[in-house]
Amino acid sequence: MKIKILKLVKVLSVVLVLIWFIFFLNKKTDLTTADLGRHIKNGQVLVHGNWSERWAVLNTNYYSYTMPEQPFVNHHWLSGILFYAIYSFSGFAGLSVLYLLFGVLTLALFFKLAAEKAGVFFTSFVSIVLTPLLASRTEVRPEILTYFFTAAFFYLLYRFNTGKQKKAVWFLPTLMLLWVNLHIGFVFGFLVLGAFFVESFLKAFVLKRHEARRKTQTIFWVGVVSLLASLLNPHFIKGVLYPLNIFKNYGYLIVENQSIKFLENLNMAAGQNFFLFKAVAVATCASFILAYIFSKKFSLALFLVTLVSGVLAYKGIRHFPSFAFFAFFSLCLNLAELQKSAKRNGIILGPKEAVAIPVMLFVLVLSLNAGFNGIRAKQSVLGLGLLPGTQASAEFFKKEGLSGPIFNDYDIGGYLAYNLPEKVFVDNRPEAYTVDFFENVYKPMQQVPEKWTQFLNEFQFNTIFFSHRDYTPWAQTFLISRVVDEAWAPIYVDGYNIIFLRRTDANKSIIEKYEIPKSNFGIR
Repeated sequence: MKIKILKLVKVLSVVLVLIWFIFFLNKKTDLTTADLGRHIKNGQVLVHGNWSERWAVLNTNYYSYTMPEQPFVNHHWLSGILFYAIYSFSGFAGLSVLYLLFGVLTLALFFKLAAEKAGVFFTSFVSIVLTPLLASRTEVRPEILTYFFTAAFFYLLYRFNTGKQKKAVWFLPTLMLLWVNLHIGFVFGFLVLGAFFVESFLKAFVLKRHEARRKTQTIFWVGVVSLLASLLNPHFIKGVLYPLNIFKNYGYLIVENQSIKFLENLNMAAGQNFFLFKAVAVATCASFILAYIFSKKFSLALFLVTLVSGVLAYKGIRHFPSFAFFAFFSLCLNLAELQKSAKRNGIILGPKEAVAIPVMLFVLVLSLNAGFNGIRAKQSVLGLGLLPGTQASAEFFKKEGLSGPIFNDYDIGGYLAYNLPEKVFVDNRPEAYTVDFFENVYKPMQQVPEKWTQFLNEFQFNTIFFSHRDYTPWAQTFLISRVVDEAWAPIYVDGYNIIFLRRTDANKSIIEKYEIPKSNFGIR
């Protein structure tokens, strides 16, 4: 009877972890500023387009009329096909489910490894505390596939390294073949492979452990075959090296790519879980040190991937989940080793351990409280599919027969590429445009009236389609200027976007029908 109750409690704890994780990860998509629309459009063109269109999507800035010939490495083209297939079958809700599924699978792989070492209850505790970091990336993006494949690589290599599933490690090159075409994060696969190779190599040739030599050879050849598999992408060597080169032509600052220090200096730490990241980083480092001192157990491969992912997360907050998953397993493994060491030394529950239990419970209560507050704060965005009204501005544009050339802001480019047949001025892929374009065209034309006039004459904009939640100083300056500009009429605004139409004879009837008075914007 006691065994059945214990099993039931374990099952309930796992269910609690899953519910908690899904609550954090689950969020409706704001398509107006998301990349998702462009990914779907990529898939549509690659499935139904002609060969020239397919080539253009893979190799050029296909969606832009300002820089259509700019070379572009489409490193996530296969994700576009996957997203388009799911979207065609079950819409945006299906894509939300897909995102949640891969998120849960990623957690499940790390949870299984951790539970084998630390038990279900402690693993559940650690995962609940770390969930704000584990599920900090809620937008439906191809990067969820990187989290999953990273987990799969680590899972198979860790089990191989511990003498389990020895043949399964040869499945990694096949995973790499998929991964390199799904997302640029495939480099994490080589990070994991390299970490295990270094650990095995040192054991074999420095510590002279004979059993490690065969493992070293296997990991080496798995890595070689995986590298060869990674070359099977539309861009061959250029595609494999692209992660090292992508930031060489990156002319626009993205919040998710900035360091914690940089964002804190801009007073942008609110809601970013920076304190939790720092606490977890310190606790993880301490766990490695203590595990080595007291139990003499130290997983070099795990330490290396945790260290590198932690540095990457500090330098770019988009890597929070990658670090959090490795930190999660590190904490469980190292603390389990410490517990075993304590038992071997006859320590059952000393004063320090007695203090640790209420401290852990206190941290858990704080985490749960913060989590419930976070869930209450985002009740309106919980769910599957799109946020209400995100398609309204595009539908208005099409219904009224508006046309370009369109001047749009960076944030909304992917939304327009998905919804409209019109080419966009710019979209949210900094690597698809030159640094000169952002510094000498895009930003100045929003801040300097003479530059706006210059490029207006050059491109002959007919419509301005903007996200009014673009809080960059140049965007806000531009919007205020256009509201008072008699050459332009605001004809549509909602909670996401605003549309201006140029005052021409061709646009006169639409402007008379929809023009929004300046007084609505607080201007007399």
